Amino acid sequence: MNDVCVRCGRPLEPEDRFCSACGTPRVRDDDDPTGVVVVDDRDTGPIPVVEGMSGLTRGMSVIVVQRGPEIGQRFELSGDRLTVGRSADADIMLDDVTVSRHHAEFVADGDGWALVDMGSLNGSYVNRQSVERHLLTTGDMIQIGKFRLQYLHADEDHLAE
Repeated sequence: MNDVCVRCGRPLEPEDRFCSACGTPRVRDDDDPTGVVVVDDRDTGPIPVVEGMSGLTRGMSVIVVQRGPEIGQRFELSGDRLTVGRSADADIMLDDVTVSRHHAEFVADGDGWALVDMGSLNGSYVNRQSVERHLLTTGDMIQIGKFRLQYLHADEDHLAE
């Protein structure tokens, strides 16, 4: 029997630590002799803003990689839109098979940014919720494939000292 995510029902591979479709963490219950794999759905609280605000000036927005090969890398959001995907021509390239070639876009929206899914196979998630379009706020966690990204916007409430 194949293991599946209890949140979205997608099949899980033995080496998966979380569901690549919805980002739900997966833990093994080592106390269970059957080795049953369960999905840990208890972590539903707010996700704290990381110390990624250093060096930002008022009005700047960045995406910080929290999970994936480039942990800690920051991408500044500028212009009208930035593309995200596995394609080499994406503004933010996330090189993994769980990411569509043209997965999503960050679109300027007033003083901030919105995440827009571009019809990707695995979807885009903000704070563990599937989204087609979502206006981002500081601290939001974005799941695109196996990558977890955090959105930070430096305004008067969230500005490094």
